[in-house]
Amino acid sequence: MEELKKEPWLKESARDLLALGSLAIGLALVARSTLGGYWNFVYWVLFSFIVLFGLSFIIKDYERHLARGITLLFFTILFYKADSDITFLAIFLSILFIVMIASAFYLKKDTRTIVRGIFMGVFATALSYYISLPLARLLGLPF
Repeated sequence: MEELKKEPWLKESARDLLALGSLAIGLALVARSTLGGYWNFVYWVLFSFIVLFGLSFIIKDYERHLARGITLLFFTILFYKADSDITFLAIFLSILFIVMIASAFYLKKDTRTIVRGIFMGVFATALSYYISLPLARLLGLPF
């Protein structure tokens, strides 16, 4: 049986979903948060992205979009935690992240690369959550 060809729109949609973890999306969220004065979010995301950048010199082969996607997912949920509709948002963003993972598999990314990306994202997010705000205070950055 002949292997089915990927539908062009499906492949493009998979790439678009992975792009939700792009540096451009992350920096756009940071820029918007800076304008609104939401410094916790700014520091969390920036520190996490800096950690991921630094780790990329040690661990070369990981899915960067998924790593950044975890950071954006977690800190967006944390940012809106006081909102009454947080459960819906958390479920929606979690499903979106699962679809991002499925998209990486659909695009035939290496399984080890995907798993490393997820672990790198979790590590950078956890490190940022615990260290970025005390570090920002120590450096005298605005809050």
